[in-house]
Amino acid sequence: MHLTRRIIIFCTLASFVLFSPFVYVYAEARYLDLSDYLTTSPFVMEVASKVVFYGNGFKKFLPSNQPYTVELVAKGIGISNTSPRMVVFIDDYPLVIYRLSPEFSSYKFLYYDSSFDISRIKVAFLDTDATVSSQARFFTLGKLFVNSVLYNASDYYSYGAWDTNSGCSGGYKNTSTLQCNGYFDFGNKDPNPPETSIASRDERFGASACEISTALELGSGYGWGQGIAYPNEREIAGCAKTHSNTFVLLTVGKLDNTVNLDEDLDALKASYLAPGEVTDYAALEAIIAKYVSQRSLPNNPYFDLDAENALSSYLNIPRIAADAKAAGLMTYWQITNEPDNIFAAYVPPEDYADYYELFYNRIKKYDPSGMVSNGGFHRPLSSDPRINPNYWKNWEDKINNIAANDGVNKPNSFYAYAAYPLIWREATKEKYGHYPHVDFWNIHPYPYNQENTPNAAVEAFSHTKLSVDHFREFMEYIGDSTKPLVVSEVSIFGRTPTGFAWICTSDAQCDSLQVVEQAYMDIVMPYMLDGSSGTPKVQKVLWYLGLNDPVFPFDAGALYTRPNGTDANGNTLYHPRTLAQNFINLKNSYKDDRAPIISRVNALSSGRSVSVVVDAYDPSDRVVPNSNFRTSG
Repeated sequence: MHLTRRIIIFCTLASFVLFSPFVYVYAEARYLDLSDYLTTSPFVMEVASKVVFYGNGFKKFLPSNQPYTVELVAKGIGISNTSPRMVVFIDDYPLVIYRLSPEFSSYKFLYYDSSFDISRIKVAFLDTDATVSSQARFFTLGKLFVNSVLYNASDYYSYGAWDTNSGCSGGYKNTSTLQCNGYFDFGNKDPNPPETSIASRDERFGASACEISTALELGSGYGWGQGIAYPNEREIAGCAKTHSNTFVLLTVGKLDNTVNLDEDLDALKASYLAPGEVTDYAALEAIIAKYVSQRSLPNNPYFDLDAENALSSYLNIPRIAADAKAAGLMTYWQITNEPDNIFAAYVPPEDYADYYELFYNRIKKYDPSGMVSNGGFHRPLSSDPRINPNYWKNWEDKINNIAANDGVNKPNSFYAYAAYPLIWREATKEKYGHYPHVDFWNIHPYPYNQENTPNAAVEAFSHTKLSVDHFREFMEYIGDSTKPLVVSEVSIFGRTPTGFAWICTSDAQCDSLQVVEQAYMDIVMPYMLDGSSGTPKVQKVLWYLGLNDPVFPFDAGALYTRPNGTDANGNTLYHPRTLAQNFINLKNSYKDDRAPIISRVNALSSGRSVSVVVDAYDPSDRVVPNSNFRTSG
């Protein structure tokens, strides 16, 4: 229960020192707890003045102690014409409250005590409107000074509201901005830290959206090519924030599930298409029109093809490259997404030879140092015993034989998946006299065989492991074994009676999915990134479904905004940043002190032998990251 009482407040601190007549402010005050600032159902607090000093903290203002000047530079946007408040706590007492301006303003007060440390401060955000709404109501704490010493809110941890229905994505991360209610804790730079002491932003690990990678301080991000003003603009801006990523995969030429930008292609051509580039642009138009108009392949109805977006991304390459460089990002590109996926924007490998060549040449013209890859291959393996082992030897005879014997047209056979990269290479060599120029390779080794049980993680990993091993064999076969391999998408999905559960909508469902995800992550990530016996199999991994985005709202439900905790079944659930830090150690050694990985795998497998799954990994091995991602040739 909150107690309310009337108190007398001295609002002119100088009057204490000068012994001038006191100035009184009569106001209504509530004794608050920090839990008040973690709800998505804000209560109304009325105050009579702009600044209110609370009762229990009043004794701190005795002038016999040392003065400390506390200054906050902040802004807040209310909803329904209300004024959001900023409340400053010292030693968990709500000491002072300010009505916030929508623009950055300075808020300053004196604090008297014998000593002072920043860890005693918490700064809370209180939206005073009683109706939860999806409207913007951001509280941004830009800077905090104590006696002119600067402390950045984004260096500390925040706590906040979590409610997927209200549009509130609160704290539980390092940030300088809160939506809805919450507070910054300047006494905690990393809550619930993993047992292994590590730092953030390991460049080997990221998520499939720059916004979520930035929020979790991960070192890599995936730009989908679905920007608001033009492809990749939002991704670039997101990755150039305070904790900007050093790796962001920029996508161009994406034909499926993109945002209809309604850009004026004629205007873009006038701005970015040089006279000598007209022929190439016309060739690209012809390739795209072929698939957008005919739609001859069994595309998933959720994936509409959009010619304008692919064309605008081609025209905008000079602008995208310039903006990325200006934001301080090294540029990495992929040319379309999953061109081998017959259920999305499939481009037959013979035509992808032309598509890739056109985009590659334009990228290198305007961004010579940029690194370019294939669009992440959708299913880079075959578990069919007629193909394995020795898959890459006599591949063409095997693939054509299987297609004929199965009575399946080539686009729907193993031809579309397992042999796609080789057919694309051979088509490029035949048309252009050289194999495709690929700076790094890019795959999506999803397992696609999981269920909603922890045991599923072990079986799912065996499929992912086969994909990675299989593609590494391909890279060795073509002489590219020294080039980097990026897993730009991977995850394990939950299941419902009707199919994959890509979005969890309840705590129970999210708990179930997170248990499976964690078990899978614990096995697959060290295997991919383990470099104890030489070069790691994978140089970068971007976890898919880390997306909280109204434009493309596939999100493994708020797994990425939940704090560490325990579910109803006693399973320990880790915030993804903590989980990521548990299995990736910036000090170049992997050590998970929660439990040895072998014992966890055995527990998950209910006693089944899993030596084949973990045969390439030992938890005591050292992981040596590939610090020089860039390659020559």
